[in-house]
Amino acid sequence: MQLQGKVALITGGGTGIGEGVARRFVEEGAKVVITGRRREMLDKVVASLPAGSISAFCGDVSEDGNAQKMVDAAVALGGRLDVLVNNAAIEQNAPVVDLDVASWRQQLEVNLTGPFLMMKAAIPAMIAGGGGSIINVASVAAVVAPPGAPAYCATKAAVLHLTKQV
Repeated sequence: MQLQGKVALITGGGTGIGEGVARRFVEEGAKVVITGRRREMLDKVVASLPAGSISAFCGDVSEDGNAQKMVDAAVALGGRLDVLVNNAAIEQNAPVVDLDVASWRQQLEVNLTGPFLMMKAAIPAMIAGGGGSIINVASVAAVVAPPGAPAYCATKAAVLHLTKQV
């Protein structure tokens, strides 16, 4: 029970890596709030774990005001915030000449602005609680750019540098 008494907030927690991290954190004793844009996925994860150990906040990390509401949900669940896992991301691949500008902008907002907003909201809560840890999930695509994924690669590389800077 390495995370006993800790409170974690995990974005993109309804599927994949985020869901796996949430499950492991609960197993290790943490209280967890998962976020995501698809309520049904979040509810499925919450229903599969012990009552009182996890809750969900349905929302998009890139929308103004949601980051603070997500942090507030974690503090409401456990009285503090100890860990933020910035995992939420989207990947819409196409070569530069074929990539829709709206898709480019959406990936920038979710994959890069989302972690920025989440850290901006979470850090004051962590300081108030005596400290914390932030885990920003990037990708091998941040350092080895596979073809046809310009927005995804650019945002994940930027997340690495944002993490170093913070």
